[in-house]
Parts: sequence; C-alpha cells; structure tokens
Amino acid sequence: MIVNLAGVMLEDTADAVVVSLRGELDLMTLPQLRAALNVARWDRLDDVVVDFADVTFCEAHTLGLLASTFTRLAARGRGLKVRGARPRQATVFRLVGLGHLLSPV
Repeated sequence: MIVNLAGVMLEDTADAVVVSLRGELDLMTLPQLRAALNVARWDRLDDVVVDFADVTFCEAHTLGLLASTFTRLAARGRGLKVRGARPRQATVFRLVGLGHLLSPV
C-alpha cells in the first residue's frame, strides 16, 4: 500500500510503516501528516519510521504531533523513530527533549 498526500508519503514495508516527508512542515501540512500518522498507527502493528531526509523546515506543532504519536504507539508496545534528520534538525529534537525519537541510522 502506498498513499501520497502532498508532502507526505506512506509506505508499508516488511518490518515498519514508513512515513516519508518532504518540504516544509508547518500548520498547512500538519493535517496531512496527522492523517498519515493515524493511518500508520491503526493500519498495522509494526513500528512507525518517519523519514526526514527531504524535510527543509519543521515547526513546533509538527514536533508536538510526533511526540504525541510516540506516546500513543508506546502505550500499545510499538515504537516511532525519526530517521534522516539533518544535523540542525537533530539538534532541535534534542533541545526540546525528543532526542529519543532519532534513529541512529
């Protein structure tokens, strides 16, 4: 299953649901990201991987959405990881207490 919603692409892989993002993540793209994360949360029982490789900007509401999605998944024994974050983005994740979301890859 592949769903493409503007700057958000959802892909079901063998061991995770990958949410690939591109462009600027702001209040205009938040509903699309929320919808994709909801599908990823309910569609499968695997972990969710959010790919930041093509993200050029990320504002605070997006970070809040990722944090709340992590909490909801963890309550069901699942995980959420962010991969491909650029060094400055990774620094912001750590500064706001979300460094645990960053994938070492």
